[in-house]
Amino acid sequence: GKEGGDGKEGGDGGDKPGRSPAKKKKDPKEDKKEDKNEDGGDASGKYEPTIVPSVIPVPELDYHHTRAAIEDIRYRVDVGPGALPSVAFYTFTHAHKFLHCCVTASDASLVVGGFADSVVRVWDINKSTPGANRDVYCTDSDSKRRKAAREEGMTLAEWEEANKDKMDDAEMEDADGAATNVGENGEKLDANSRIARPVPCVEYVGHSAAVHGVDLSPGHDFLLSCSRDQTIRVWSTQLEIPLAAYKSHRFPVWDVKWCGTGHYFASASNDCTARVWAMDESQPRRVMVGHLADVDCVAWHPNTNYIATGSTDRTVRLWDVQTGDCVRIFTGHRGGVRSLAMSPDGKSMASGSDDGGVLVWDLATAKCSHAFEGHRGAVYSLDYSHGAGTVLASGGADETVKLWDVSQSALNAANGGEVGAVKAENKASAAARKPPMTSLRTKSTPVFNVQFTGRNLLMAMGARAPSVRYQAAA
Repeated sequence: GKEGGDGKEGGDGGDKPGRSPAKKKKDPKEDKKEDKNEDGGDASGKYEPTIVPSVIPVPELDYHHTRAAIEDIRYRVDVGPGALPSVAFYTFTHAHKFLHCCVTASDASLVVGGFADSVVRVWDINKSTPGANRDVYCTDSDSKRRKAAREEGMTLAEWEEANKDKMDDAEMEDADGAATNVGENGEKLDANSRIARPVPCVEYVGHSAAVHGVDLSPGHDFLLSCSRDQTIRVWSTQLEIPLAAYKSHRFPVWDVKWCGTGHYFASASNDCTARVWAMDESQPRRVMVGHLADVDCVAWHPNTNYIATGSTDRTVRLWDVQTGDCVRIFTGHRGGVRSLAMSPDGKSMASGSDDGGVLVWDLATAKCSHAFEGHRGAVYSLDYSHGAGTVLASGGADETVKLWDVSQSALNAANGGEVGAVKAENKASAAARKPPMTSLRTKSTPVFNVQFTGRNLLMAMGARAPSVRYQAAA
């Protein structure tokens, strides 16, 4: 038993008989521990991740993938309300109403699209970069010099002075590699060239109907796809061949997602169920039954013990993967739920709906902590920034990418800025009046996917729609 610290009688039974509990002197160090906020950091703003072991037997990533993940953490940019992320947008041309889904690799090296003609197409961005030495993040000599200087703890000027001879040799090698890349008219192309050049594409053919969901495994060795033909397929990106087809759903499959460590994946279907699969089994390990309409989206919890599903019945459910039971039901959307995202610390979840609303939920209490309104159409995709997860990105049918502040300080400012002005039950409605930190509009391109890379570069993509003038002429 513990000693009572308040001097009251009737403790835990651990005190010696005949002696009253001694009042413990408060240690200043304990005050610092109590100052930790709910964002997972302490009063100084340092982020401390929440680590919960998985009860599901999951495989470990191999050495190369683990090293790549550590490198991402090492060079990760801290983003937040005071430092918004950089955004790169990929536009699929001539693919309006033809592209159904898309995703990018965690290092932005691959772009995958699922199309209405039942084909999955993969573009390798690195192979489109001129030069003999292709690097995922450093595609030009200036970037390579900055990276080398940062690794040695020097400024760029100091590094250039100390490595002048080596730098000249490296530039000659880059020039020799770039000389072999020429455009249609014979002009030389380099990494910074503005001249359009083809990007190598690999087509994966196997489905017999439109593809509605794609996802890349950790390490990008495997590719998942789901289709209207009621099947899920796994492809090898190294061998560029199909590996397996999983048939259990009785209606079209709308979404599919890998577990954070691979091997397991979850699917969402028109048959009102979600299913959890393992690569080595042809039948699902778990079938989650409870939704009253289509299950449109699915997301894994960071500890892999839970999955979340969003449905046309306007609810979000949280399921225990080990037992298959529903442990939370989240209600509050005024339209069908189209997108889901889990925070990096696993304490909250964001959901987007057909009515343009974005709600953030506290998983512990199943209550809405943030409610944002800004989209004028369905919210197709959501994603949290890596690290502290204080930035939430959303993309939707209104052709915009929006960034939201989901930090605990933002919630406190919205709900407790005026003493007594906002009651606890009105917290969600108070947060809804807060506009996005920024809104980025595309050129007639609905945003199908937003995704942070491992280093917090925000990737967004979509298929460009015909202009109003073109549609009127047609």
